[in-house]
Parts: sequence; C-alpha cells; structure tokens
Amino acid sequence: MAVPASCMITATSAVLQAYGKAWMPMISTAIGCLAKAAALYVLCAMPQFGIMAAPISTCLCCVLTVCINLSLLAKVSIPFGFTKSFLQALLASALAVGGASVLQRLLFSDPKPDSCVHTSTGLPWTASETCLSLIYFPIVYKCGLIRISDIKSITTKKEKDF
Repeated sequence: MAVPASCMITATSAVLQAYGKAWMPMISTAIGCLAKAAALYVLCAMPQFGIMAAPISTCLCCVLTVCINLSLLAKVSIPFGFTKSFLQALLASALAVGGASVLQRLLFSDPKPDSCVHTSTGLPWTASETCLSLIYFPIVYKCGLIRISDIKSITTKKEKDF
C-alpha cells in the first residue's frame, strides 16, 4: 500500500532538489519518520492491530511525507496546470497499460487454462512492454505532454565535465 506514496516521495524530492531546496525533502522525511515511530508505538500496543501496525505506520509515513513535499513544491515551484501535468499523464498511462494488457491477452492466451505455454520465456513480457511504449508515446504526444523539440533537446545536450 505504501509503494505508490514511496514512488511519489522519490519524484517530489527530486523536484525539490532541482529547485535548489535539497534540505526540504530531508525535513519532510524526518517528520514522516517521527510520525511512523509514533504510530508504530501506539498501534503495537493495541492487540487488534498486531503485526499490521508496521505496514500501517509505513503507509502513514509515506503519505505524510508526500503531502509535505507536495505542499512545499506548491510554495517553491512555478505554477503549472494540474490537469495537463498529472491527469493527462495518468490517462495516457492507463490507456497504454490497458491496451498492452489486452494485446498481451489476445496474442499470448492459451485456450487450455491449466497450460503453462509461455511462462518459461520472456516473450509475453517483452512484447507487452514494447506494445506499451508504442501505445504510450503517441498518446503523450497527442495530449501535448511531450514535443519533438523536447526529445531533440534531450538527445543533443552535451555532457558537462565535472
């Protein structure tokens, strides 16, 4: 349950660091860890939670850290359109994953349900990942989330010597 929030911590922390505010993710992570420790201490004392106290407190930690990072990002970043930046990208991802999933089932389904025809090879996964990228990039381009000039600027940048 904490994995999506954990992924968002990585992304929001990287953006805060890119804005030159590397100390902000450290503070938000410290607050999240303190909340996790407190929640774990309280929940472990309650017998109805038992071992589930650990994942619940981890989820609380990650969600709290993401919320803090997002609020800090709202203060330090330039305004951007939430719909264009997040919802369209989420829609493009959902369409691409759904399309690749349907395509994988059509191409690699076996009429015998107990058969393990393709489980020993990576072909279904490789084919579905290829289909995923072939579906995703045109959708992202059509939504205006990426431009040809963006791709050219990435591929033509020269590495700096550090």
